[in-house]
Amino acid sequence: MFLAFILFFASLLPIHAADEFSSSQKINYYFDQNGNATVRHEYELTNQLSQIYPEKYLIKLPFDDLENIVGQDNIGNAIGDIQTKDGHTSITFKFNRPSIGKDQVTKFKLSYRQKTLAKRKGNTWEIQLPQQNDSNSKEKIEISLDLPSSFGALSYTSISTQNPQTYSNRQNLTLGSNQVKNQPILLIFGNYQLFDFTLNYYLANDNNYPINTQIAIPPDTQSQEIVYSEISPPPTNVTTDSDGNYLATYQISASQNLEVKVTGQAKIFPPLHLPLEIDSNSYLSPQEYWPVSSPEIAQIANDLSSPKAIYNYVVNQLNYDYSISHPNRKGATTALLSPNNSLCTEFVDLFVTLARAKGIPAREIEGFAYTNNPEIKPINLNTDILHAWAQYYDQSQKTWIEIDPTWGKTTHGIDYFHDLDLNHLTFVIHGTDSASPPPPGSFKKSPSTKTVFVNFAGQTVNKSNLPLNANFSHQLSISNPNNFTLKNVSFSIPDLGWSTVIPTIPPFSHLTLSPPKPSFFTSLLPKWQKINLFVQGTNHPSQTLTLTNSRHYLNLGISITLIITILSISGIILTVLKPKSSHEKNN
Repeated sequence: MFLAFILFFASLLPIHAADEFSSSQKINYYFDQNGNATVRHEYELTNQLSQIYPEKYLIKLPFDDLENIVGQDNIGNAIGDIQTKDGHTSITFKFNRPSIGKDQVTKFKLSYRQKTLAKRKGNTWEIQLPQQNDSNSKEKIEISLDLPSSFGALSYTSISTQNPQTYSNRQNLTLGSNQVKNQPILLIFGNYQLFDFTLNYYLANDNNYPINTQIAIPPDTQSQEIVYSEISPPPTNVTTDSDGNYLATYQISASQNLEVKVTGQAKIFPPLHLPLEIDSNSYLSPQEYWPVSSPEIAQIANDLSSPKAIYNYVVNQLNYDYSISHPNRKGATTALLSPNNSLCTEFVDLFVTLARAKGIPAREIEGFAYTNNPEIKPINLNTDILHAWAQYYDQSQKTWIEIDPTWGKTTHGIDYFHDLDLNHLTFVIHGTDSASPPPPGSFKKSPSTKTVFVNFAGQTVNKSNLPLNANFSHQLSISNPNNFTLKNVSFSIPDLGWSTVIPTIPPFSHLTLSPPKPSFFTSLLPKWQKINLFVQGTNHPSQTLTLTNSRHYLNLGISITLIITILSISGIILTVLKPKSSHEKNN
Protein backbone atom coordinates (compact mmCIF):
# COMPACT_ATOMS: atom_id res chain seq x y z
CA MET A 1 0.00 0.00 0.00
CA PHE A 2 1.37 3.41 -0.98
CA LEU A 3 0.64 6.38 1.25
CA ALA A 4 1.57 9.98 0.50
CA PHE A 5 1.05 13.28 2.29
CA ILE A 6 0.27 16.60 0.69
CA LEU A 7 1.37 18.98 3.45
CA PHE A 8 0.87 22.70 3.88
CA PHE A 9 2.83 25.18 5.96
CA ALA A 10 0.69 27.70 7.80
CA SER A 11 2.61 30.73 6.46
CA LEU A 12 2.81 29.37 2.89
CA LEU A 13 6.40 28.17 3.16
CA PRO A 14 7.46 25.33 0.81
CA ILE A 15 5.96 21.87 1.35
CA HIS A 16 7.67 19.87 4.07
CA ALA A 17 8.54 16.15 4.11
CA ALA A 18 6.21 13.49 5.48
CA ASP A 19 8.51 12.84 8.44
CA GLU A 20 7.21 16.09 9.91
CA PHE A 21 4.31 13.88 11.03
CA SER A 22 3.92 10.68 12.98
CA SER A 23 1.14 8.44 11.83
CA SER A 24 -0.75 5.35 12.83
CA GLN A 25 -3.33 3.27 11.11
CA LYS A 26 -5.55 0.35 11.99
CA ILE A 27 -6.85 -1.84 9.19
CA ASN A 28 -9.63 -4.35 9.78
CA TYR A 29 -10.55 -6.98 7.19
CA TYR A 30 -13.95 -8.56 7.83
CA PHE A 31 -14.67 -11.58 5.62
CA ASP A 32 -18.07 -13.17 5.09
CA GLN A 33 -18.71 -16.86 4.34
CA ASN A 34 -18.20 -16.28 0.61
CA GLY A 35 -14.85 -14.53 1.03
CA ASN A 36 -16.13 -11.00 0.39
CA ALA A 37 -14.18 -8.49 2.46
CA THR A 38 -15.33 -5.30 4.12
CA VAL A 39 -12.19 -3.26 4.82
CA ARG A 40 -12.01 -0.42 7.34
CA HIS A 41 -9.00 1.88 7.76
CA GLU A 42 -8.61 4.23 10.72
CA TYR A 43 -5.84 6.83 10.38
CA GLU A 44 -4.29 9.29 12.79
CA LEU A 45 -1.77 11.96 11.70
CA THR A 46 0.04 13.76 14.50
CA ASN A 47 1.78 17.07 13.76
CA GLN A 48 5.41 17.12 14.84
CA LEU A 49 5.74 20.90 14.33
CA SER A 50 3.38 23.72 15.22
CA GLN A 51 3.43 25.35 11.77
CA ILE A 52 2.76 22.26 9.63
CA TYR A 53 -0.55 20.47 9.18
CA PRO A 54 -2.00 18.06 6.58
CA GLU A 55 -4.57 19.30 4.12
CA LYS A 56 -4.67 16.31 1.77
CA TYR A 57 -3.77 12.65 2.03
CA LEU A 58 -3.34 10.15 -0.83
CA ILE A 59 -3.99 6.43 -0.44
CA LYS A 60 -3.08 4.09 -3.30
CA LEU A 61 -4.55 0.57 -3.10
CA PRO A 62 -3.55 -2.37 -5.36
CA PHE A 63 -7.15 -3.10 -6.39
CA ASP A 64 -9.37 -1.79 -9.16
CA ASP A 65 -12.62 -3.48 -8.08
CA LEU A 66 -13.49 -1.60 -4.89
CA GLU A 67 -17.15 -1.04 -4.05
CA ASN A 68 -19.00 1.22 -1.59
CA ILE A 69 -16.02 3.51 -0.97
CA VAL A 70 -16.64 5.83 1.99
CA GLY A 71 -14.11 8.29 3.44
CA GLN A 72 -14.79 10.59 6.38
CA ASP A 73 -13.05 12.85 8.85
CA ASN A 74 -14.56 14.30 12.03
CA ILE A 75 -16.80 16.65 10.02
CA GLY A 76 -18.10 14.32 7.31
CA ASN A 77 -17.26 13.20 3.79
CA ALA A 78 -13.59 13.88 3.10
CA ILE A 79 -12.97 12.18 -0.23
CA GLY A 80 -11.76 14.68 -2.79
CA ASP A 81 -10.98 12.38 -5.72
CA ILE A 82 -11.00 8.68 -6.74
CA GLN A 83 -9.06 7.40 -9.75
CA THR A 84 -8.64 3.85 -11.05
CA LYS A 85 -5.72 3.00 -13.32
CA ASP A 86 -3.47 0.02 -14.10
CA GLY A 87 -5.06 -2.22 -11.48
CA HIS A 88 -4.81 0.37 -8.70
CA THR A 89 -7.24 2.74 -7.03
CA SER A 90 -6.00 6.14 -5.82
CA ILE A 91 -8.13 7.88 -3.19
CA THR A 92 -7.37 11.48 -2.25
CA PHE A 93 -8.66 12.79 1.08
CA LYS A 94 -9.29 16.53 1.43
CA PHE A 95 -9.79 17.30 5.09
CA ASN A 96 -12.70 19.54 6.09
CA ARG A 97 -10.97 20.91 9.18
CA PRO A 98 -7.29 19.90 9.59
CA SER A 99 -5.91 19.97 13.12
CA ILE A 100 -3.36 22.78 13.46
CA GLY A 101 -0.58 22.95 16.04
CA LYS A 102 2.14 20.71 17.41
CA ASP A 103 0.95 17.30 18.65
CA GLN A 104 -2.51 17.93 17.21
CA VAL A 105 -4.12 14.87 15.59
CA THR A 106 -6.09 14.63 12.36
CA LYS A 107 -8.31 11.55 12.34
CA PHE A 108 -10.08 10.05 9.33
CA LYS A 109 -11.56 6.76 8.16
CA LEU A 110 -11.86 4.82 4.93
CA SER A 111 -14.06 1.80 4.20
CA TYR A 112 -14.86 -0.24 1.10
CA ARG A 113 -15.85 -3.72 -0.07
CA GLN A 114 -13.49 -5.98 -2.00
CA LYS A 115 -14.55 -9.35 -3.43
CA THR A 116 -11.25 -10.88 -4.60
CA LEU A 117 -9.00 -10.46 -1.58
CA ALA A 118 -9.82 -13.98 -0.33
CA LYS A 119 -9.53 -16.68 -2.98
CA ARG A 120 -11.09 -20.11 -2.56
CA LYS A 121 -8.70 -22.84 -3.70
CA GLY A 122 -10.19 -26.26 -3.21
CA ASN A 123 -10.60 -26.71 0.53
CA THR A 124 -8.50 -23.68 1.47
CA TRP A 125 -8.85 -19.91 1.48
CA GLU A 126 -5.82 -17.89 0.40
CA ILE A 127 -5.50 -14.25 1.45
CA GLN A 128 -2.68 -12.02 0.23
CA LEU A 129 -2.78 -8.64 1.94
CA PRO A 130 -1.33 -5.47 0.40
CA GLN A 131 2.30 -5.02 1.38
CA GLN A 132 2.94 -2.26 3.91
CA ASN A 133 6.02 -0.43 2.64
CA ASP A 134 7.72 1.52 5.41
CA SER A 135 8.19 4.91 3.78
CA ASN A 136 7.67 6.55 7.16
CA SER A 137 9.65 4.97 9.99
CA LYS A 138 7.40 6.63 12.57
CA GLU A 139 4.27 4.99 11.21
CA LYS A 140 2.51 2.48 13.43
CA ILE A 141 0.37 -0.17 11.78
CA GLU A 142 -2.05 -2.70 13.22
CA ILE A 143 -3.90 -5.14 11.00
CA SER A 144 -6.72 -7.38 12.17
CA LEU A 145 -8.59 -10.05 10.28
CA ASP A 146 -12.05 -11.25 11.26
CA LEU A 147 -12.94 -14.49 9.47
CA PRO A 148 -15.52 -17.28 9.65
CA SER A 149 -14.36 -20.37 11.52
CA SER A 150 -15.53 -22.32 8.48
CA PHE A 151 -12.41 -21.07 6.65
CA GLY A 152 -10.48 -23.57 8.77
CA ALA A 153 -7.29 -23.24 10.77
CA LEU A 154 -4.39 -21.01 9.78
CA SER A 155 -2.35 -23.62 7.89
CA TYR A 156 0.28 -21.37 6.30
CA THR A 157 1.61 -17.89 6.98
CA SER A 158 4.48 -16.06 5.31
CA ILE A 159 5.12 -14.06 8.49
CA SER A 160 5.63 -14.94 12.13
CA THR A 161 2.33 -14.83 13.99
CA GLN A 162 0.24 -16.48 16.67
CA ASN A 163 -2.78 -18.64 15.96
CA PRO A 164 -6.09 -16.75 15.61
CA GLN A 165 -8.42 -16.29 18.57
CA THR A 166 -11.84 -17.89 18.13
CA TYR A 167 -15.23 -16.58 19.18
CA SER A 168 -18.86 -17.25 18.14
CA ASN A 169 -18.06 -19.24 14.97
CA ARG A 170 -15.48 -16.68 13.93
CA GLN A 171 -11.75 -16.19 14.37
CA ASN A 172 -9.62 -13.08 14.76
CA LEU A 173 -5.96 -12.54 13.91
CA THR A 174 -4.05 -9.38 14.86
CA LEU A 175 -0.73 -8.32 13.33
CA GLY A 176 1.58 -5.53 14.50
CA SER A 177 4.03 -3.20 12.75
CA ASN A 178 7.05 -5.45 13.24
CA GLN A 179 5.19 -8.31 11.55
CA VAL A 180 3.82 -6.57 8.48
CA LYS A 181 6.21 -3.83 7.37
CA ASN A 182 8.17 -4.30 4.15
CA GLN A 183 7.27 -7.91 3.48
CA PRO A 184 4.60 -9.82 1.58
CA ILE A 185 1.75 -11.12 3.72
CA LEU A 186 0.25 -14.42 2.57
CA LEU A 187 -2.17 -16.30 4.81
CA ILE A 188 -3.80 -19.63 3.98
CA PHE A 189 -6.69 -20.99 6.01
CA GLY A 190 -7.89 -24.56 5.78
CA ASN A 191 -7.51 -27.81 7.68
CA TYR A 192 -6.48 -29.76 4.60
CA GLN A 193 -6.47 -29.77 0.80
CA LEU A 194 -7.92 -32.49 -1.44
CA PHE A 195 -6.65 -33.36 -4.92
CA ASP A 196 -7.97 -35.98 -7.32
CA PHE A 197 -5.29 -37.45 -9.57
CA THR A 198 -5.03 -39.70 -12.60
CA LEU A 199 -1.60 -41.04 -13.52
CA ASN A 200 -0.92 -43.01 -16.69
CA TYR A 201 2.14 -45.22 -17.16
CA TYR A 202 3.20 -46.78 -20.46
CA LEU A 203 5.46 -49.78 -19.87
CA ALA A 204 7.24 -51.71 -22.61
CA ASN A 205 9.32 -54.90 -22.60
CA ASP A 206 11.40 -55.15 -25.77
CA ASN A 207 13.15 -58.30 -24.59
CA ASN A 208 12.35 -61.85 -25.66
CA TYR A 209 11.93 -62.88 -22.03
CA PRO A 210 9.61 -61.67 -19.24
CA ILE A 211 10.77 -58.96 -16.83
CA ASN A 212 9.66 -57.47 -13.53
CA THR A 213 9.48 -53.69 -13.43
CA GLN A 214 8.40 -51.14 -10.82
CA ILE A 215 6.61 -47.81 -11.02
CA ALA A 216 6.38 -45.18 -8.30
CA ILE A 217 2.89 -44.26 -7.10
CA PRO A 218 2.13 -41.41 -4.64
CA PRO A 219 3.05 -42.43 -1.08
CA ASP A 220 1.74 -41.47 2.32
CA THR A 221 4.06 -38.99 4.06
CA GLN A 222 4.00 -36.83 7.19
CA SER A 223 1.95 -34.26 5.28
CA GLN A 224 -0.22 -36.29 2.91
CA GLU A 225 -2.50 -39.31 2.88
CA ILE A 226 -3.46 -41.18 -0.29
CA VAL A 227 -6.67 -43.11 -0.95
CA TYR A 228 -6.64 -45.00 -4.23
CA SER A 229 -9.73 -45.42 -6.39
CA GLU A 230 -8.15 -47.87 -8.81
CA ILE A 231 -4.86 -49.32 -9.95
CA SER A 232 -5.50 -51.08 -13.24
CA PRO A 233 -4.26 -53.65 -13.91
CA PRO A 234 -3.49 -54.57 -10.28
CA PRO A 235 0.21 -54.89 -9.42
CA THR A 236 1.67 -58.13 -8.11
CA ASN A 237 2.76 -56.21 -5.01
CA VAL A 238 3.37 -52.71 -3.62
CA THR A 239 6.52 -52.24 -1.54
CA THR A 240 8.35 -49.33 0.06
CA ASP A 241 11.99 -48.29 -0.25
CA SER A 242 14.26 -46.59 2.30
CA ASP A 243 13.01 -43.12 1.28
CA GLY A 244 9.36 -44.09 1.77
CA ASN A 245 8.49 -44.36 -1.94
CA TYR A 246 5.69 -46.73 -2.93
CA LEU A 247 6.78 -49.08 -5.72
CA ALA A 248 4.16 -51.10 -7.61
CA THR A 249 5.60 -54.23 -9.24
CA TYR A 250 4.46 -55.59 -12.62
CA GLN A 251 5.54 -58.64 -14.56
CA ILE A 252 5.62 -57.91 -18.28
CA SER A 253 5.75 -60.77 -20.74
CA ALA A 254 8.26 -60.91 -23.56
CA SER A 255 7.69 -58.23 -26.23
CA GLN A 256 4.63 -56.95 -24.37
CA ASN A 257 3.40 -53.39 -23.80
CA LEU A 258 1.40 -52.59 -20.70
CA GLU A 259 -0.58 -49.45 -19.87
CA VAL A 260 -1.24 -48.82 -16.18
CA LYS A 261 -3.80 -46.33 -14.90
CA VAL A 262 -3.68 -45.11 -11.30
CA THR A 263 -6.48 -42.95 -9.90
CA GLY A 264 -6.98 -41.70 -6.39
CA GLN A 265 -7.18 -38.79 -4.01
CA ALA A 266 -4.53 -37.00 -1.97
CA LYS A 267 -5.28 -35.29 1.32
CA ILE A 268 -2.64 -32.65 2.12
CA PHE A 269 -2.38 -31.36 5.69
CA PRO A 270 0.16 -29.51 7.87
CA PRO A 271 3.17 -31.79 8.50
CA LEU A 272 3.05 -33.95 11.61
CA HIS A 273 6.83 -33.67 12.19
CA LEU A 274 6.95 -37.02 13.99
CA PRO A 275 10.43 -38.00 15.26
CA LEU A 276 12.22 -40.26 12.79
CA GLU A 277 15.67 -41.78 13.06
CA ILE A 278 17.59 -41.90 9.79
CA ASP A 279 20.92 -43.17 8.49
CA SER A 280 22.54 -39.77 7.98
CA ASN A 281 25.29 -41.15 5.74
CA SER A 282 22.68 -42.10 3.14
CA TYR A 283 21.70 -38.44 2.83
CA LEU A 284 25.17 -36.90 2.82
CA SER A 285 26.82 -38.81 -0.02
CA PRO A 286 27.45 -37.46 -3.55
CA GLN A 287 24.97 -38.36 -6.28
CA GLU A 288 24.71 -37.73 -10.01
CA TYR A 289 23.18 -34.26 -9.61
CA TRP A 290 24.68 -33.55 -6.19
CA PRO A 291 28.50 -33.22 -6.49
CA VAL A 292 29.07 -32.85 -2.77
CA SER A 293 32.85 -33.31 -3.08
CA SER A 294 33.30 -30.51 -5.64
CA PRO A 295 35.89 -27.94 -4.44
CA GLU A 296 33.64 -25.10 -5.59
CA ILE A 297 30.71 -26.50 -3.61
CA ALA A 298 32.92 -27.01 -0.54
CA GLN A 299 34.15 -23.41 -0.73
CA ILE A 300 30.62 -22.01 -0.89
CA ALA A 301 29.32 -24.31 1.86
CA ASN A 302 32.16 -23.27 4.14
CA ASP A 303 30.68 -19.76 4.37
CA LEU A 304 27.11 -20.95 5.07
CA SER A 305 26.27 -21.79 8.66
CA SER A 306 22.73 -23.19 8.60
CA PRO A 307 19.91 -24.52 6.39
CA LYS A 308 18.40 -21.01 6.36
CA ALA A 309 21.69 -19.51 5.19
CA ILE A 310 21.87 -22.12 2.41
CA TYR A 311 18.26 -21.39 1.43
CA ASN A 312 18.97 -17.65 1.29
CA TYR A 313 22.10 -18.22 -0.80
CA VAL A 314 20.21 -20.33 -3.35
CA VAL A 315 17.32 -17.84 -3.53
CA ASN A 316 19.71 -14.93 -4.04
CA GLN A 317 22.08 -16.72 -6.42
CA LEU A 318 19.70 -18.29 -8.95
CA ASN A 319 17.06 -16.76 -11.20
CA TYR A 320 14.11 -18.64 -12.63
CA ASP A 321 14.13 -18.83 -16.43
CA TYR A 322 10.52 -18.61 -17.65
CA SER A 323 11.61 -19.03 -21.28
CA ILE A 324 12.75 -22.67 -20.98
CA SER A 325 10.14 -24.88 -22.65
CA HIS A 326 11.99 -28.22 -22.69
CA PRO A 327 13.79 -28.64 -19.37
CA ASN A 328 16.99 -30.60 -18.99
CA ARG A 329 18.11 -31.21 -15.43
CA LYS A 330 21.61 -29.80 -14.99
CA GLY A 331 22.74 -30.47 -11.45
CA ALA A 332 24.26 -28.13 -8.89
CA THR A 333 27.58 -27.14 -10.47
CA THR A 334 26.04 -26.38 -13.87
CA ALA A 335 23.39 -24.30 -12.13
CA LEU A 336 26.17 -22.18 -10.63
CA LEU A 337 27.71 -21.69 -14.07
CA SER A 338 24.43 -20.45 -15.57
CA PRO A 339 22.42 -19.07 -12.64
CA ASN A 340 20.01 -17.13 -14.86
CA ASN A 341 18.84 -20.30 -16.63
CA SER A 342 17.43 -22.14 -13.65
CA LEU A 343 14.25 -24.11 -13.08
CA CYS A 344 12.97 -25.64 -9.86
CA THR A 345 15.32 -28.64 -10.21
CA GLU A 346 18.36 -26.35 -10.21
CA PHE A 347 17.16 -24.53 -7.08
CA VAL A 348 16.65 -27.86 -5.32
CA ASP A 349 19.83 -29.56 -6.56
CA LEU A 350 21.95 -26.63 -5.41
CA PHE A 351 20.28 -26.57 -1.98
CA VAL A 352 20.63 -30.34 -1.49
CA THR A 353 24.28 -30.32 -2.60
CA LEU A 354 25.30 -27.43 -0.36
CA ALA A 355 23.39 -28.87 2.60
CA ARG A 356 25.09 -32.26 2.22
CA ALA A 357 28.47 -30.59 1.85
CA LYS A 358 27.75 -28.83 5.15
CA GLY A 359 26.89 -32.13 6.84
CA ILE A 360 23.13 -31.53 6.79
CA PRO A 361 21.10 -34.51 5.45
CA ALA A 362 18.96 -33.34 2.53
CA ARG A 363 16.92 -34.78 -0.32
CA GLU A 364 14.66 -33.83 -3.23
CA ILE A 365 10.88 -34.13 -3.63
CA GLU A 366 9.26 -34.27 -7.06
CA GLY A 367 5.54 -33.87 -7.43
CA PHE A 368 2.70 -31.52 -8.19
CA ALA A 369 2.19 -28.01 -6.83
CA TYR A 370 -0.98 -26.05 -7.51
CA THR A 371 -0.68 -22.46 -8.65
CA ASN A 372 -3.08 -20.07 -10.36
CA ASN A 373 -0.27 -17.61 -11.10
CA PRO A 374 2.66 -19.28 -12.90
CA GLU A 375 4.56 -15.98 -12.95
CA ILE A 376 4.70 -15.88 -9.15
CA LYS A 377 4.63 -19.61 -8.44
CA PRO A 378 6.00 -21.24 -11.60
CA ILE A 379 5.58 -24.84 -12.63
CA ASN A 380 6.62 -26.48 -15.87
CA LEU A 381 3.41 -26.92 -17.84
CA ASN A 382 5.16 -28.57 -20.80
CA THR A 383 6.03 -31.77 -18.96
CA ASP A 384 4.45 -33.99 -16.36
CA ILE A 385 7.22 -33.42 -13.79
CA LEU A 386 5.55 -30.28 -12.61
CA HIS A 387 7.57 -29.12 -9.62
CA ALA A 388 10.44 -29.98 -7.29
CA TRP A 389 11.21 -28.83 -3.76
CA ALA A 390 13.59 -29.92 -1.00
CA GLN A 391 13.75 -31.41 2.46
CA TYR A 392 16.47 -31.15 5.07
CA TYR A 393 16.73 -33.19 8.26
CA ASP A 394 16.44 -31.18 11.46
CA GLN A 395 18.72 -32.88 13.98
CA SER A 396 17.05 -31.27 16.99
CA GLN A 397 13.50 -32.25 16.01
CA LYS A 398 14.58 -35.55 14.40
CA THR A 399 12.33 -34.91 11.42
CA TRP A 400 12.35 -33.82 7.78
CA ILE A 401 11.51 -30.16 7.04
CA GLU A 402 10.14 -29.19 3.61
CA ILE A 403 11.21 -25.98 1.88
CA ASP A 404 10.64 -24.48 -1.57
CA PRO A 405 13.51 -22.19 -2.63
CA THR A 406 12.05 -21.73 -6.13
CA TRP A 407 8.85 -20.14 -4.88
CA GLY A 408 10.86 -18.28 -2.24
CA LYS A 409 12.57 -16.58 -5.19
CA THR A 410 9.68 -16.05 -7.58
CA THR A 411 7.22 -14.71 -4.98
CA HIS A 412 9.72 -11.94 -4.14
CA GLY A 413 10.08 -12.66 -0.47
CA ILE A 414 7.24 -14.91 0.68
CA ASP A 415 8.70 -17.31 3.23
CA TYR A 416 8.82 -20.88 1.94
CA PHE A 417 11.57 -21.90 4.35
CA HIS A 418 9.68 -22.17 7.62
CA ASP A 419 6.50 -23.60 6.15
CA LEU A 420 4.89 -24.90 2.96
CA ASP A 421 1.32 -24.38 1.86
CA LEU A 422 -1.17 -27.21 1.38
CA ASN A 423 -0.75 -27.24 -2.40
CA HIS A 424 2.35 -29.48 -2.63
CA LEU A 425 1.60 -33.12 -3.53
CA THR A 426 4.53 -35.55 -3.30
CA PHE A 427 4.99 -38.12 -6.08
CA VAL A 428 8.52 -39.40 -5.32
CA ILE A 429 11.31 -38.81 -2.82
CA HIS A 430 14.94 -38.79 -3.99
CA GLY A 431 17.38 -39.24 -1.15
CA THR A 432 19.52 -42.33 -1.54
CA ASP A 433 19.49 -41.75 -5.31
CA SER A 434 19.15 -38.33 -6.96
CA ALA A 435 17.15 -39.65 -9.92
CA SER A 436 15.50 -42.93 -8.91
CA PRO A 437 12.73 -43.91 -8.82
CA PRO A 438 11.44 -41.98 -11.85
CA PRO A 439 8.32 -39.98 -10.96
CA PRO A 440 4.92 -40.30 -12.62
CA GLY A 441 5.14 -38.53 -15.94
CA SER A 442 8.31 -40.40 -16.92
CA PHE A 443 6.52 -43.32 -18.59
CA LYS A 444 5.16 -42.04 -21.92
CA LYS A 445 4.32 -43.30 -25.38
CA SER A 446 5.70 -40.04 -26.78
CA PRO A 447 7.31 -36.95 -25.22
CA SER A 448 4.26 -34.80 -26.00
CA THR A 449 1.81 -37.11 -24.24
CA LYS A 450 0.44 -35.73 -20.99
CA THR A 451 0.14 -38.47 -18.39
CA VAL A 452 -0.37 -36.59 -15.10
CA PHE A 453 -3.73 -35.01 -14.28
CA VAL A 454 -4.40 -33.34 -10.90
CA ASN A 455 -7.47 -31.31 -9.92
CA PHE A 456 -9.18 -30.11 -6.77
CA ALA A 457 -11.46 -32.83 -5.42
CA GLY A 458 -15.22 -32.39 -5.47
CA GLN A 459 -15.96 -35.07 -2.90
CA THR A 460 -14.03 -37.37 -0.60
CA VAL A 461 -13.07 -40.86 -1.78
CA ASN A 462 -14.13 -43.42 0.82
CA LYS A 463 -11.70 -45.82 2.44
CA SER A 464 -12.54 -49.48 1.89
CA ASN A 465 -11.89 -50.75 5.47
CA LEU A 466 -11.65 -54.40 4.43
CA PRO A 467 -10.24 -57.02 6.83
CA LEU A 468 -6.67 -58.13 6.29
CA ASN A 469 -6.04 -61.46 4.62
CA ALA A 470 -3.65 -63.85 6.35
CA ASN A 471 -2.30 -67.36 5.86
CA PHE A 472 -0.08 -69.33 8.20
CA SER A 473 2.14 -72.10 6.91
CA HIS A 474 5.92 -72.08 7.01
CA GLN A 475 5.59 -68.31 7.42
CA LEU A 476 2.83 -65.79 8.11
CA SER A 477 1.59 -64.16 4.89
CA ILE A 478 -0.33 -60.87 5.23
CA SER A 479 -2.22 -59.02 2.48
CA ASN A 480 -3.73 -55.53 2.65
CA PRO A 481 -6.69 -55.44 0.22
CA ASN A 482 -7.55 -51.86 1.22
CA ASN A 483 -7.18 -48.77 -0.94
CA PHE A 484 -5.18 -46.91 1.71
CA THR A 485 -2.05 -47.37 3.80
CA LEU A 486 -2.28 -49.08 7.18
CA LYS A 487 -0.18 -47.40 9.87
CA ASN A 488 1.65 -48.89 12.87
CA VAL A 489 0.03 -52.30 12.59
CA SER A 490 0.67 -54.65 15.51
CA PHE A 491 0.55 -58.42 14.93
CA SER A 492 0.60 -60.86 17.84
CA ILE A 493 0.14 -64.60 18.44
CA PRO A 494 -0.06 -64.97 22.25
CA ASP A 495 0.18 -68.78 22.15
CA LEU A 496 3.62 -68.39 20.56
CA GLY A 497 4.64 -65.45 22.74
CA TRP A 498 5.26 -63.44 19.57
CA SER A 499 4.43 -59.91 18.43
CA THR A 500 5.75 -57.33 15.97
CA VAL A 501 4.82 -53.87 14.66
CA ILE A 502 4.93 -52.90 10.98
CA PRO A 503 5.02 -49.07 10.56
CA THR A 504 3.60 -48.99 7.02
CA ILE A 505 1.62 -51.47 4.94
CA PRO A 506 0.86 -49.91 1.53
CA PRO A 507 -2.48 -50.51 -0.20
CA PHE A 508 -2.84 -53.66 -2.32
CA SER A 509 0.38 -55.04 -0.84
CA HIS A 510 1.41 -58.27 0.79
CA LEU A 511 4.28 -59.15 3.11
CA THR A 512 5.71 -62.17 4.88
CA LEU A 513 6.44 -62.41 8.62
CA SER A 514 8.32 -65.12 10.48
CA PRO A 515 6.85 -65.88 13.91
CA PRO A 516 8.46 -68.74 15.90
CA LYS A 517 7.15 -72.25 15.28
CA PRO A 518 6.05 -74.72 17.97
CA SER A 519 8.20 -77.82 18.24
CA PHE A 520 7.33 -80.78 16.07
CA PHE A 521 5.67 -82.80 18.82
CA THR A 522 3.95 -79.74 20.34
CA SER A 523 2.44 -78.91 16.96
CA LEU A 524 0.65 -82.28 16.96
CA LEU A 525 -1.59 -81.27 19.86
CA PRO A 526 -5.22 -80.48 18.89
CA LYS A 527 -4.90 -76.86 20.13
CA TRP A 528 -2.49 -76.14 17.26
CA GLN A 529 -5.04 -76.96 14.57
CA LYS A 530 -5.92 -73.25 14.65
CA ILE A 531 -3.87 -70.18 15.52
CA ASN A 532 -5.35 -66.89 16.70
CA LEU A 533 -3.70 -63.82 15.15
CA PHE A 534 -4.51 -60.47 16.79
CA VAL A 535 -4.17 -57.36 14.61
CA GLN A 536 -4.32 -53.72 15.77
CA GLY A 537 -3.59 -50.53 13.83
CA THR A 538 -3.88 -46.79 14.34
CA ASN A 539 -6.13 -46.28 11.31
CA HIS A 540 -7.87 -49.65 10.91
CA PRO A 541 -10.31 -51.65 13.08
CA SER A 542 -8.80 -54.33 15.30
CA GLN A 543 -9.13 -57.91 14.08
CA THR A 544 -8.81 -61.41 15.46
CA LEU A 545 -8.05 -63.88 12.69
CA THR A 546 -8.37 -67.61 13.34
CA LEU A 547 -5.98 -69.26 10.92
CA THR A 548 -5.69 -72.88 9.96
CA ASN A 549 -2.24 -74.09 10.94
CA SER A 550 -1.19 -76.12 7.92
CA ARG A 551 1.97 -77.20 9.75
CA HIS A 552 -0.19 -79.03 12.30
CA TYR A 553 -1.76 -81.14 9.57
CA LEU A 554 1.52 -81.53 7.72
CA ASN A 555 3.31 -82.70 10.85
CA LEU A 556 0.34 -84.88 11.77
CA GLY A 557 0.46 -86.46 8.32
CA ILE A 558 4.18 -87.02 8.67
CA SER A 559 3.63 -88.57 12.09
CA ILE A 560 0.88 -90.87 10.86
CA THR A 561 2.98 -91.87 7.88
CA LEU A 562 5.91 -92.62 10.17
CA ILE A 563 3.71 -94.62 12.51
CA ILE A 564 2.22 -96.63 9.64
CA THR A 565 5.67 -97.17 8.20
CA ILE A 566 7.04 -98.26 11.54
CA LEU A 567 4.10 -100.59 12.14
CA SER A 568 4.44 -102.07 8.68
CA ILE A 569 8.14 -102.67 9.10
CA SER A 570 7.53 -104.09 12.56
CA GLY A 571 4.91 -106.45 11.14
CA ILE A 572 7.28 -107.66 8.48
CA ILE A 573 10.01 -108.23 11.03
CA LEU A 574 7.65 -110.08 13.35
CA THR A 575 6.46 -112.20 10.49
CA VAL A 576 10.01 -113.14 9.55
CA LEU A 577 11.00 -113.87 13.11
CA LYS A 578 7.83 -115.82 14.05
CA PRO A 579 8.67 -119.53 15.05
CA LYS A 580 7.48 -122.20 12.59
CA SER A 581 4.60 -124.52 13.66
CA SER A 582 5.10 -128.36 14.03
CA HIS A 583 3.19 -128.94 10.80
CA GLU A 584 5.52 -126.57 8.97
CA LYS A 585 8.47 -128.39 10.50
CA ASN A 586 7.23 -131.85 9.32
CA ASN A 587 6.94 -130.52 5.82
